[in-house]
Amino acid sequence: QGRTKEAAKILETIVRQDGTRGEALLELARYYRDAGNREKSILMLERAANLESFEYQALVEQAQIQVSDREYEKAASLLKQALQIRSEPRVESFLARVEQAARR
Repeated sequence: QGRTKEAAKILETIVRQDGTRGEALLELARYYRDAGNREKSILMLERAANLESFEYQALVEQAQIQVSDREYEKAASLLKQALQIRSEPRVESFLARVEQAARR
């Protein structure tokens, strides 16, 4: 726990100094998600999604958070955006399951 917190502080410093460090944004988003801070996690993912190289992964991870919050329509929208960038069978399958959940 202590090392994880220390790593998060380092990532925060990196992101503060250079907001275009996509990998750092994604790692920080995962840290916040695991720590239960949904809002900060989504903020980091939104920032990462603004970086072309990281947009796809950030959208998929945002969708995963939305699904855990039972926000299926938001998740489906994010997954559709991701699939416009890159077609990937596992994400297509995830989208189908999310859309099915949204209809229930």
